[in-house]
Amino acid sequence: MPKRLFFSLFVTDGFENLPTDPTGTAPRRREYVWGFKGGLFKTQDIDSWGWPLGPEVIVNPAFDPADQANLSRLRGTAVTPSPRIDMDVDDEL
Repeated sequence: MPKRLFFSLFVTDGFENLPTDPTGTAPRRREYVWGFKGGLFKTQDIDSWGWPLGPEVIVNPAFDPADQANLSRLRGTAVTPSPRIDMDVDDEL
């Protein structure tokens, strides 16, 4: 049975001390990095036409975008946090 998947992804940035050689023994260099945090928030069974067949099932409540505490934690050390982008299955970004 197909499922509709709801992901919550948040952009974060910060500084990391990265190795400058393959062994990791040389002095490290402080670099600006960015990436994504979050993951699968909830799922819902759907029929072949995409219509819901039941309730949404929370997979990981820590990724609930409606909870302000989650948003602050997922933002991490972001200097300039991104706005949330809401998408549906088959949407293009």
